[in-house]
Amino acid sequence: MIGSVLEADLKLNLKIKMFLLRNGVRNSITKQILPFSKKRLLHVEKRSFSFRNYRNLLDQASELILKLCPGRSAIKGLIGLNCLFYILYLFAPKEQAYILSTNCVTQHFCHNSLFQLIIDSGILYLVGNQLEKMRGSRYVLQISALSLLLASLLLSQYHPNNPKMRQRPGNDTFIRGLIFNIIFTNPSAQFILFPLPIPIKAWAIGIIAIVFDFLSFNVSAYGGMLAGFLMSGI
Repeated sequence: MIGSVLEADLKLNLKIKMFLLRNGVRNSITKQILPFSKKRLLHVEKRSFSFRNYRNLLDQASELILKLCPGRSAIKGLIGLNCLFYILYLFAPKEQAYILSTNCVTQHFCHNSLFQLIIDSGILYLVGNQLEKMRGSRYVLQISALSLLLASLLLSQYHPNNPKMRQRPGNDTFIRGLIFNIIFTNPSAQFILFPLPIPIKAWAIGIIAIVFDFLSFNVSAYGGMLAGFLMSGI
């Protein structure tokens, strides 16, 4: 009789301890029986929860920006900014136009000629439109934003040593970010270089771009390449 009572008491204590563990209660009893793996699992869950919060905030901010873009398209929004800054560059006083085209942030939307504007916008549309169809406008917007951030940081670091380093207006960072994201995601993809109707492997385009940007020391392009690589893992 006494043995059965003790057995029932042990079972009850075990159920109480398991209940406390499942509900995350840490008292003098659970501290003794809580294994290290359980503590580590709780820590990992907290970290993953904070990362999900960060991603949710980033996605919400991206959606707000996309509402301002024509047709909720990040590429159309970039092309619209290209046109806006080109108009400002044309009609602004000479000193203000120089600041726009050499600033480490605004220079990525400025163009020195209408021909450069058409070429950059055309490449953006051809590459970005396909990527938007595959991954969505929000993904393309995040690549473009990260490319702009990294390129601006790199340019701001090189500027004190060489002021001429900033004088490279155009969409190089956005174009490199989109192209290299495709390269790192799918190296076997093919591009058609206008006006040549010849398909070329994505990795071959990447090698050509790296060599060209290295020889011309195109710092803003480095930011786009890095952003394309980082976003390829998401």
